[in-house]
Order: sequence, then C-alpha cells, then structure tokens
Amino acid sequence: RTFSRPEVHESMREHLVQPLNASLLRIFYVLNLTSVNCTHCASNFVETQTLQDVLPAMASLGSELVASVVVEPPCCWPELRPGLTYEDCFYDMVSCPAQWRGKRMCEDKIRQYEQGYDVSFDWVIDVRPDLQWKFALGDLRRFQKGHFYASYSAWSEQSDRVNLIPRDMFSIYVRAFDGPAHPGRYMCWTSSEVAEH
Repeated sequence: RTFSRPEVHESMREHLVQPLNASLLRIFYVLNLTSVNCTHCASNFVETQTLQDVLPAMASLGSELVASVVVEPPCCWPELRPGLTYEDCFYDMVSCPAQWRGKRMCEDKIRQYEQGYDVSFDWVIDVRPDLQWKFALGDLRRFQKGHFYASYSAWSEQSDRVNLIPRDMFSIYVRAFDGPAHPGRYMCWTSSEVAEH
C-alpha cells in the first residue's frame, strides 16, 4: 500500500537495511499489489499498484540486494481448512491466510537461494513493506541466536509488522497458521474464537 512512497522505503533503507551490518544481506520480495485499505473503516476500497510503481522503492533499498521478486496474482485466495470460509474469519484476520502464504513463498525462495549459491543465512527479518521506520533496528550481532524477536509483546499474538527470526526456525514460523490436520490449508480465528481469548 505505501511501500512506493519515499518516506516509507527511504526510512526502511536508513533504519533497517543499512544499520544491520550483515555480512550477507539479501532481500526477498513477495508482493501482493492489490490491497483492501482500512479494514477497520466503515467502507473499504481496493487499491492496486503495479510493479512499475514499486521498482523505484526496491532500487532505493539496493538493487544489488534483491534475491527474488514474487508478484502474487490479485485472485486466488489460499484454501482454508475444511468447514471454514473467509466470511467466518474475524474482520481483522481476513487477509492473514494470504499473508502467511506469502511468508511460505518467501521461505521457499530463501531455501532455493541458499541451495543454489551454497550459502546460509543466520537471520530472517519478516517485515511488512508498508511501515515507516522511525528508528533503527540496529546491528544484527547484538541479537542472541536461538531467540525469536517480534514487535508484539502479548504471548497470544503473532505480529504481522516486524519479526526477527533465526533462519533455522523460519520454516516452523511460516507454518504457524496451517491447519494442523490439513497442511497447506490455512486457518483464521472466527469472531467467537476472538471473543473467547
């Protein structure tokens, strides 16, 4: 939604990409260029961007860092677990299955890159590309391996904003919202499940 705005992608370059001090840094993009804005508003509207709209933002972060670009089609929402429809999903979780499918695609691309170039990453930073950064995440070396860092502090919430995940935990992380009995199908919380928690 806002990645193409200079104040967003320039803040990502200055406060996320540059301060990491990573010996091997690559960016894997999974882009859904069609989005419903303002899930919490009385009326939603759909905004569509093109790849041409976001290419300057990608170049700003560093063309030499781009490892993969996947552009999702505007159709084809992920299949949910049996008996669950998108109408059943709590209003704030309707887009979650599509986001988690994108995370799995990203993990596949990272794995392919590591195998193809005989390299391995220590960390994966999962970031929503529509957030403006006001401060630096900082040097990766100050984070402890084996720990998962998220922007939420509640134990029951999974952040969709920013997550710093050890690479060896990333495949577990991206499968967090698979239906346990139905791998590859996604789940979301219904309104009654949200009310219970």
